[in-house]
Amino acid sequence: MKKKNRYLDFLKKIVGREEQYGLLIDRLYEIEFYSVLPMDNNRLMDGRVLRDEYLMNERSLHGASHLPDFPCTVLEMMIGVARRLEFEVYGGPFDRPIGEWFWELVKNLELEWCDNESIEYDGYNLIDFAINQLVSREYKANGGGGLFPLRRKVPHGEGAGDQKRVEIWYQMNSWIMENFSLDRRVK
Repeated sequence: MKKKNRYLDFLKKIVGREEQYGLLIDRLYEIEFYSVLPMDNNRLMDGRVLRDEYLMNERSLHGASHLPDFPCTVLEMMIGVARRLEFEVYGGPFDRPIGEWFWELVKNLELEWCDNESIEYDGYNLIDFAINQLVSREYKANGGGGLFPLRRKVPHGEGAGDQKRVEIWYQMNSWIMENFSLDRRVK
């Protein structure tokens, strides 16, 4: 169990804001992410890659190390998606570290109110509801309540009109195009 806690500390360093949002981060770590759409397994794998990085770091600092095999958590998946955002929107005025992208996802999920103090008043039930909505894809057709809410309907192609039927990768790309258009980048 101690190694799992060191791993959680490793994840907390990536996202930051532990002093204010530690309880939310812990809860996201406790909830399993599973993919409803087959290609969302890629987001699951992005999250699990963090374990390899942690283990490489642990081996160099403390010798042999391993993590028990447990399902990918929502926290790991969200950090993996934040990494993809950092890479896809790299350059120009939209450059942000992974931690800032992670908190943008928290905001998109409408969980930014979940600081440590607020959670103590029925916050866990509301977090669980929001995350269940995300994982089981029970959010709005425009992505509202999910990681990537859109202001306008996707006109054609992948998931025309219903983000619930679109893998996270394509949701992310539609959201990037809507919020971070290439013509606004510094060249």
